[in-house]
Amino acid sequence: MWVALKFNDNDYYPIVSLHLRIFTINAIASTSAERSFTAVKYLRSYFRTTMAEERQNGIALVNCALTARDFTRQGNQSCGILNIS
Repeated sequence: MWVALKFNDNDYYPIVSLHLRIFTINAIASTSAERSFTAVKYLRSYFRTTMAEERQNGIALVNCALTARDFTRQGNQSCGILNIS
C-alpha cells in the first residue's frame, strides 16, 4: 500500500490517492484505539482484584470489631457493669 501511495499519480487518480491516504491514517488511528482499550482491560482487572481484597479486609475488620464489642458487652454484663450503648 505504501508503494501505491508513493507511485500514485494524483493528477489522474485523485480520489484513489485520497482513499489510500485515509486508509493509512485510519489504520494508525485504530491501532492507538486498540492499545487504549487493552490498557483499560488491564486496569479493570487490576481494580477488580484489588477491590475484592479491600472488601474482604473491610469485612474482616467489621467482623472483628463486632466480635470485640459483643465480647466486651458480655464481659460487662457478667461483672454487673451497666453498659449504655
